[in-house]
Amino acid sequence: MLSNELIEKFQIFSSYPNASILELAVLLKSNRKMVLTDIRKINDILFSVGLPRIQIEESYIQMPDISLNDLFSRMSLDSGEYLFFEERLDMIILYILLNTDFVSNTNLQCLLQMSKNSVLSDLKKARLQAKKYGGQLVYTRQEGYIIRATDTKRMLLLEQVVENILAKASGSWVIKYVLDECQLQINVEEIYNFLYDLGCQYHLVFIFEKTKAVSYLLAVLASQQWEEQTVIGPPYLSKMGQSSIGRLVKELVVSYPLLEQKRYFIMSRLAGCIQGDLIDNPDPLMIFIMDRIINQVKAYTGIEFRDSIQFRKDLYAHLYPAFYRLLFDIPLNNPLKEQILKDFNSLFHLVRRSLSPLEKYLKKTISNDEIAYFTIHFGGYLEQIGTSNQSAKLTALTICPNGVSSSLILQSELKQLFPKMVFREVHQLKQVKEIGVSTYDMIFSTIYFETNKPLYLLKPLMNSMEKIMLKKQICTDFNIDEMGISVEELLQIIHRHAEIKDMSKLRRELSTYIMGNQEKQELGGYGLVDLLERKLIRQIECVPDWKKAIQVASAPLLEQGYIHQSYVEGMIDSVEQMGPYIVLAPRVAVPHASPEYGVDKLGISLLQLKQPVDFDITDEGDEEKQVQLIFVLAAVDSTSHLKSLQELAMILDDEEVVGSLIRAETIDEILCIITEAIEKGESYD
Repeated sequence: MLSNELIEKFQIFSSYPNASILELAVLLKSNRKMVLTDIRKINDILFSVGLPRIQIEESYIQMPDISLNDLFSRMSLDSGEYLFFEERLDMIILYILLNTDFVSNTNLQCLLQMSKNSVLSDLKKARLQAKKYGGQLVYTRQEGYIIRATDTKRMLLLEQVVENILAKASGSWVIKYVLDECQLQINVEEIYNFLYDLGCQYHLVFIFEKTKAVSYLLAVLASQQWEEQTVIGPPYLSKMGQSSIGRLVKELVVSYPLLEQKRYFIMSRLAGCIQGDLIDNPDPLMIFIMDRIINQVKAYTGIEFRDSIQFRKDLYAHLYPAFYRLLFDIPLNNPLKEQILKDFNSLFHLVRRSLSPLEKYLKKTISNDEIAYFTIHFGGYLEQIGTSNQSAKLTALTICPNGVSSSLILQSELKQLFPKMVFREVHQLKQVKEIGVSTYDMIFSTIYFETNKPLYLLKPLMNSMEKIMLKKQICTDFNIDEMGISVEELLQIIHRHAEIKDMSKLRRELSTYIMGNQEKQELGGYGLVDLLERKLIRQIECVPDWKKAIQVASAPLLEQGYIHQSYVEGMIDSVEQMGPYIVLAPRVAVPHASPEYGVDKLGISLLQLKQPVDFDITDEGDEEKQVQLIFVLAAVDSTSHLKSLQELAMILDDEEVVGSLIRAETIDEILCIITEAIEKGESYD
């Protein structure tokens, strides 16, 4: 039987159609036997629906030229061919929400192909899920299972379960199956194309995955009568009614009359899946928040990245829909969240702090899913600093219609893997048809579509084995000298001359090593205690002004050859131009400048003042700008210091620790306080 887990593995096999069994085992964190078992199960399904099977030749797979759409198009809407697991609770709620007939336990047994007791167990969990959104899942003899709630709350619940189901590889098929069981016909493709065409007319760019989910939601609402009128949050939506989004919705409800009463609801949802346009549709409020976020990121990361117009356009494009998703509590499932937390952990925590202007304005807590997208947005820029294309020979389209942030990190990953290749970004799938096929050689995409050019399906974030397999595939397909080493051949040589105690671990470590600098390690580098050495700490009574404070705090780095005098001048110039943004917490400043001003070695120094110095250069009367701790950062690149700044930011959150550092009598006491605070903070993570 097919399952979402097998579908995900089928997609992986399709992405690497000539991979070895051992490579797939490493990629799936499995073993040879389990990979072969998965292939056998998938082949059974392919054979049952009349599709060619996966072949294995000399321990390498040979994938047939079939897509996931080909597989689902052959499957009948019969749950007997599919094993439901994680999606069951959402299916139950969706089925009950949409079904106009009496819903019994027997109906749910048929829906899920499960026993009565198993369904009862799932119903208990589904009740809790419905309760989160103000719904009450109950059973009555007259109506069967129903969800009691206002139509507004029913729509919010519908939105959440659709989002949850679509987050799975089999999501579209599962929803189609539930709709068929409810005898409800909807036309999602028609709604999506309608939105896309109107978007082109009004110069609006839709984010693919979010628009796909909204299209399902609108298609359901357009096919059923939901009695209660829904009004969400004027004044924002009243103003939006006069905008391009408002005009788009006005045309939409003409074609789909049942959506008329949901006009405000629809506007709020579309605002959450449209990229912002800084040039043609700038919002002063959004720009104000964006500028404050940029300054916060610069302050917390210690990176003076180029604040170019393209950088601002990309950030605005992402901030705009995120603002409205947060404002209207629109759910977001970020499939990359766990990998981002692993690969960009330090940057994630620094970006989370940097988003405080957005949190404070909206009075909302930003979810980790949203923070993760902002993280890869900035991470994509940080990884591109200092990179460039050299004597490019091949041109590739990169298609990532799920937003600017995902596109940025995908571009960064590919540029590191193929530095001599030219990449052209495409954010809308339909734009591919407008590009001459003779102008590019291949396509990298996060979604599948029909094309005559070589198409490589990727995740925006790839692990080391995925990168190795992709590079190997490209080198094979385009007859490129790989200039690399085969992991399997290297293992065979080692095995002939030495005893290997742990083959899997050795294979993983060799894979990572062979990737060298191309393999993106966790953006973080050295910790605070690694960089803040005794010789870089000074304790004095007072200084006359903030400029002198920066000069004295920088002196240990200057004397030890970490920085040049020009770097000190660069830090002072930065504060004069941008204000005291370096004051990250009450009584604490972290001055820094771009490495180009003169940094030879990564380091952090600290000046402790017994008497505060005034950093309130704008004369706002801000007592928090009276500084007694000055940490000077000397960064050599955009990433190696991020872990230390994450730890420093964690320390600055604790007023007691800051007070202890100010009162510390000796350098040893300062180092002890910092070490204990970091250990305490890590124990809470």
